[in-house]
Amino acid sequence: MEEIKKRPEYENIVIEAIEETEHPDIADRYDYYYVPTFYIGEEKVHEGGIFPEEVEEIFKKALKED
Repeated sequence: MEEIKKRPEYENIVIEAIEETEHPDIADRYDYYYVPTFYIGEEKVHEGGIFPEEVEEIFKKALKED
């Protein structure tokens, strides 16, 4: 994810990472079983293991939502 985020087209995407053990009150607000889980706004767009090409698709979707 960090490598893809370095690309100019994705550098302005804001990612909020919530560590469930440090912030269970925030994590409990979301519907998930596996990590990582990605949301764009209120929509869950991915849950579980992830490959670089999937991260890029999520980033592309996030740009469309802006």
